[in-house]
Amino acid sequence: MIRVSKAHARQLLETDGGILGAALLGLLLCASVRAEVLHLATGDDYAPFTGKALPGQGMLTQVVRAALAEQGTAITLDWLPWNRGYLKAKRGDYDATFPYIRSAEREAEFLYSAPIYVAEPYIFSRAGDHIELDDLPAMIGRRLCYPLGWQPPAAIQQMVEQGVLRRHSPLGLQECARLLLLERDDLFIADRNLGAVLCTVLALNWRSFTGHGCRFRAVRCTSSSRGSIRVLPS
Repeated sequence: MIRVSKAHARQLLETDGGILGAALLGLLLCASVRAEVLHLATGDDYAPFTGKALPGQGMLTQVVRAALAEQGTAITLDWLPWNRGYLKAKRGDYDATFPYIRSAEREAEFLYSAPIYVAEPYIFSRAGDHIELDDLPAMIGRRLCYPLGWQPPAAIQQMVEQGVLRRHSPLGLQECARLLLLERDDLFIADRNLGAVLCTVLALNWRSFTGHGCRFRAVRCTSSSRGSIRVLPS
């Protein structure tokens, strides 16, 4: 196994053509990597970003493959539950994993590639349930569904740590959407495009089960979210 410096590791994931672009979601790279072949791990059911059944296995899978192929770097890619893949990469069983939002905890364990996607986190709730980050008393005791191994936005994580929100962590975001519609959880956090895809995927099955479509209310996840409300169609 060939070990390379952090500088070399960073160079492996920076393309002269700027294919990775300026964004928020990136690829986490171990400080010690195999230079000849990069062994990667990612998770399933994260449409449109990653997914074994998606065209090209997801848009971000295609970006990572293209960026590394441009540099002549061979890869292997394994599909694992999100938390397992992250932990295996952390202990060195894999050279890198993706896509992950930058956090101080992760920066202490991994090197980040150039970002590959601009994520816009939104709070998704049921259409008739008006949830606002600014209304702290109304947030107390709410049930947040956020998949195992995912890092919530800082403001949301703080609410969890303070006991304002109760976090439930299933294996995937589709389960969060289902639990929300079944009123077992109250909200989940997702990129706007990811939430829209989830609603589309669930709509047909949900309509056959309840007689109406899958309908969410989405509020941008910022310190002041008022005025940025959008409801996904049934």
